[in-house]
Amino acid sequence: MANKKRREHLYYSDGATALKYAAAPLVREKVNEERKLRKRPTVKTVKKSVLLEAFKVLGSLLLFLCALSIIVFVLKAENQVVGSRKEINNLTKQLREVTAKNKILENDINNATDFVKIRDIAMNEYGMVLPTKDDVLEVELSKGDYTVVYGDVASSKSEDINIYDVLAFIAQGW
Repeated sequence: MANKKRREHLYYSDGATALKYAAAPLVREKVNEERKLRKRPTVKTVKKSVLLEAFKVLGSLLLFLCALSIIVFVLKAENQVVGSRKEINNLTKQLREVTAKNKILENDINNATDFVKIRDIAMNEYGMVLPTKDDVLEVELSKGDYTVVYGDVASSKSEDINIYDVLAFIAQGW
């Protein structure tokens, strides 16, 4: 049996019936030579490759986290923009409503102004009177003048104004 195994390793058959006696290719020797030529990884190279893989994984994880944080930031900003737009629309609607109410109230005030009623209230409730000719002072302006200084206006009354009259006027509430 040992001879048979030996023959199988040294010779090979070519076809189903005939044996061809030729040296079998030395596959085992080639494999052994290739193994010898291949360097076995040392502990240093194994550690380096493990560290390199770890850095690759960490780099990929870091890149993923950066991308995720950018996406979250963009989504938050978009949400704030949408919220601001809604608020602007609501405030614009409120402004239109308030402007319309103001116009209505302004029209009501303009239509409700009754000068006769105002005159009656002023004269009866607040004691106001119409001015007399002595109370009205007419001033003639020269052409081009648009200001009048109090000292330039001549008093129509002949009485002199003193400090006591001024103080009494102030004490009465102007």
